[in-house]
Amino acid sequence: MLTCTLLYQQSKGFAARAKAALGARGVGWSVRCPINTAISMVLLLCFASQVYAKGSRAQPLIQLGWLLMPCHVITLVWTWVFLHQGPQHYATNCYLATLFLDWWWSPLAALLVPDRSDHVFPFESTIFRVHHGLLIGLPFYYALRYHTLGLSRAHVCHLTLIPVLISFGIFTVYALFTG
Repeated sequence: MLTCTLLYQQSKGFAARAKAALGARGVGWSVRCPINTAISMVLLLCFASQVYAKGSRAQPLIQLGWLLMPCHVITLVWTWVFLHQGPQHYATNCYLATLFLDWWWSPLAALLVPDRSDHVFPFESTIFRVHHGLLIGLPFYYALRYHTLGLSRAHVCHLTLIPVLISFGIFTVYALFTG
């Protein structure tokens, strides 16, 4: 908790300042594009196939808990970013994309060292590769097309605080209850 407190103090107000800066740079901008909608549909298909595959196994509630892994959460947030296409969502979309640009190594690690030990269906390996490949490429695609932020001390503390809170605030509690 001390780590979280220190990170929070160093990054306090970062999200609001980041959204304000991105909103000012992107006045009138939108992520409305058929390519973005298609990407969202592919991501949703990947996620839905994972829900089906995990839910079809023994102990489905424990298996579905794997959908709390960072790559699956990031998938749903990317989908939100690309489906909330209006100019009023632009700053929030860019803020989230900036965080994912900082975390692109997570799906890369999963793709380089995949755990296929629990794959039951033949399509799972293909979906895994497509899913994680998209998650690696999307931050760079977004950075080339839209606005993102540079690094600062507050930015680094903020992008560290979020996974620490998720890991200890959500994953640990879930693991304690599900075994």
